[in-house]
Amino acid sequence: VLKDQGYATGAVGKWHLGHLPKYLPINQGFDSYYGIPYSNDMQRNSAETGKRVTPLMRNEKVAQLLEDEGQRRVTREYTGEAVAFIKREARAARPFFLYLPHTAMHVPIFPHEDFVGSSRNGVYGDWVKEVDWSVGEVLKALDSTGVSEDTLVIFTSDNGHHSEGGNDPEFFDANGPLRGMKRDLYEGGIRVPTIAYWPTHIEAGSTSDHPFYFGD
Repeated sequence: VLKDQGYATGAVGKWHLGHLPKYLPINQGFDSYYGIPYSNDMQRNSAETGKRVTPLMRNEKVAQLLEDEGQRRVTREYTGEAVAFIKREARAARPFFLYLPHTAMHVPIFPHEDFVGSSRNGVYGDWVKEVDWSVGEVLKALDSTGVSEDTLVIFTSDNGHHSEGGNDPEFFDANGPLRGMKRDLYEGGIRVPTIAYWPTHIEAGSTSDHPFYFGD
């Protein structure tokens, strides 16, 4: 739909809507893709080394095979790709749509070394802080290219809290009064916060209880 309106379209990050070529982002309306094509806990054994690896793809080809510690780079690399996309399309004066679904904070948890130990909530909190940093870099790119006032930014989640961390206190697992969790159809599984930022159209500090749906 957006391509038909002249938008440049880019996807950076976790895809998880099919890893075979016909299902990848560039065959689903995106001009470019860089990321892991499913969850970062779906490692496979490398035919060359026998070690458990996760593919980091560019368009339809595997750019790197990441061992677990290599996943510490993904948030930083996603951010660099996203910022480069924004700057490139802003210079070209083209409207653009950027889809940036972070791998963080899916288990296994691998914050970059710069963020390890930086929070009061263990490694999970460390990775949350790194995503906060990433959002800041994206907003800086919009500001520096002069397109902030023409850009709607939406920040949300794909599901409620999860149980993968068990009772480990390092994992945030509170849904307040909502029943259920990830994989449930109760509100605790599907109702999530959303932030919309658009300086010229959305009043700062305003709130809305109007429900909406999006698919990941």
